[in-house]
Amino acid sequence: MKSATKNSSKMRHLSDRWTAFNTAGLICLCVLLISCSVPKKETQTQAPSIAQAPAPESKPVPIPPTRDPQKPDPQESNPNKPDPISAPAPKPVPVPVPVPKPDSKPVPKSQPVPETNLKTDEHVLMFPTNAVFDKNTQRWRLNIHGWVYEPETDSVWRKGLIKSLALFVGVKENTPDETRFKKRTAMFLVDNERSKNIVLSADKNAPAQHFSAPTTGANGHFEFNATLFPGQSQCSQWLNLKVRTNGGDNRKLQGQVQCLAHEGISVISDIDDTIKDSNVLDKKKLLKKTFLKEFSAIKGMSTLYQHWHQLGYSFHYVSSSPWQLYPVLSEFIDKKSFPRGSMHLKLIRVKDSSIFSLMATPQEGKLPTITTLLDTYPKRRFILVGDSGEKDADIYASIARKYPGRIIKIYIHNVTGDKERIEKILSNLPKQQWVVFTDTSEILNQHALLNPAAKH
Repeated sequence: MKSATKNSSKMRHLSDRWTAFNTAGLICLCVLLISCSVPKKETQTQAPSIAQAPAPESKPVPIPPTRDPQKPDPQESNPNKPDPISAPAPKPVPVPVPVPKPDSKPVPKSQPVPETNLKTDEHVLMFPTNAVFDKNTQRWRLNIHGWVYEPETDSVWRKGLIKSLALFVGVKENTPDETRFKKRTAMFLVDNERSKNIVLSADKNAPAQHFSAPTTGANGHFEFNATLFPGQSQCSQWLNLKVRTNGGDNRKLQGQVQCLAHEGISVISDIDDTIKDSNVLDKKKLLKKTFLKEFSAIKGMSTLYQHWHQLGYSFHYVSSSPWQLYPVLSEFIDKKSFPRGSMHLKLIRVKDSSIFSLMATPQEGKLPTITTLLDTYPKRRFILVGDSGEKDADIYASIARKYPGRIIKIYIHNVTGDKERIEKILSNLPKQQWVVFTDTSEILNQHALLNPAAKH
């Protein structure tokens, strides 16, 4: 009887521990969608200085010995020696001078290909970034960002986390919802690969130019700046970068960098409840629409963005979602016909303390990200598009005050039904600089707003 009682107590103890484990896992995952973007740190590698060759060592000039006047000069006693005055001077041999060809440019030397230690079961996910042209050096400066990971399904801790989320959002087996759920949570199960040396190449250049990324950290990410060979034509609209693999590994791993002119117009856009229906204010609905349901676009936003794209505007998507959702968000942007653009999401690692930064306010992520974009392109003007669900109005108003004359328009999608509150936040800006809208027709009907004059 005592033994049975002891076993029963032990089983209740294990059940309590598993319930607490699932609850803790659920809390961690539920917080993922509250994340905000982390400011990017640019790491520039400088080329080693070229050592100057030492000047040749100077040697003393020998001084001819003085002649005794009492002794005859041996040169004078030689009758066969020619008279230095009467002897004809040797004719100079003409040296051909190479004539440079007109408009000729030095051809860059081919680079040795650095080595990579990427294994065949490890993947590299490249994120769309931006490039800026330096007129002084005549070189494009590329921002390059990627993630090295290995698919993993054996982690008991992470599998328990996903199982808890599945129970919370109500996943039903053998349904399209279950298929979407597995696809959208897959990147939360991967192992981040640290200490990886990734090499990329811009094969469009002749010869090909290679870039060696800094070694990946615990989160598997690498981000750095690199420069192309001189010449503005080296980068046009989008530059393709290929990940160099080892012999026998024929996978095509690649990414793109958006090449932006110094002058022009860029659209900085939020994603959730701005172009994608997410219900950010209702966290359970947010999780269901993020991991379970088919993504739905905000009506009319794709038409608006395509119109701007035809006018030559460039795009940057700044979101509070973590990088683990990049594959499905990128697929949504393409499927719903939104223009491609650089992506700026939240950097987290579920297994370390970075998960605690998920509770940070959007200002701590979005504000420095947008500031970096404006500082990188000081002559470009910007349109800021967001929603009233979080802090977009506050962030955009702060940006407009900090950069007078740089912000053409601020568009806030009113999803909370409190238009007066949003208008109060923006009231210290010129009235023609911002619009709070419920339906995109309120923007599309104002055609002048889509073609801002140079005086703005």
